[in-house]
Amino acid sequence: MVLAILITLGGFGLLLLVDYWRAWAWAERQVSSARKRADIEARRSAWNLLQTTVRVGSGWRPTWSHDGELSVRVSAHL
Repeated sequence: MVLAILITLGGFGLLLLVDYWRAWAWAERQVSSARKRADIEARRSAWNLLQTTVRVGSGWRPTWSHDGELSVRVSAHL
């Protein structure tokens, strides 16, 4: 009888542990996706600001690199 109670309590404890782990993993995914969204929004804002403040016809060329970095090329027209 005591063994059955211990097994039952252990099973509930294991279920609670698994549920806690799943909730933790879900929260980590939410934080990660929120950080990605914030990073994308920051890059988009920087790009929009650069587009509105730099004239492309003046020799300044704002571009995105393959790794997602924003860069500006300057060409001299002689």
